[in-house]
Amino acid sequence: MSIVHDGITLAVDDHHGLVTPVAAHELPIAVAKFFGVNGEGHIVAGGQYGRELVCDIMFDGYASRAALQAALDLMDSYPRTPLTGTVVQTIGADVKEEKHCTFIGFLPSRPPFLDGSGVHGWVQFGTLRWRQRKPNS
Repeated sequence: MSIVHDGITLAVDDHHGLVTPVAAHELPIAVAKFFGVNGEGHIVAGGQYGRELVCDIMFDGYASRAALQAALDLMDSYPRTPLTGTVVQTIGADVKEEKHCTFIGFLPSRPPFLDGSGVHGWVQFGTLRWRQRKPNS
């Protein structure tokens, strides 16, 4: 399994999930309240906007806390690169592409820890996040 964005490999192993949309593409809606009118008005513009894509991931196998932190710092540098374009996810022979994506970053879901079994070394769980724009939006 791997996740590659703009030629940068973000994940290579079986320790991540699928790149998945959080919701459908957003509809541009403005909500307004007009004087003397009960309720609210919705003004819907044409087209659709973007949506968020996420992938749960576990970074593991680091011999020290410093090595894990260096990998996380590198991940934090990618939104400033920035990574835009197509996210390619490969699972065996299956390849899935998500076009028009901008990498937002990595969001840790809990503090890093040292695996007590000695198998995984230093570990960090979290979520990779992208914003995908709808073409022609």
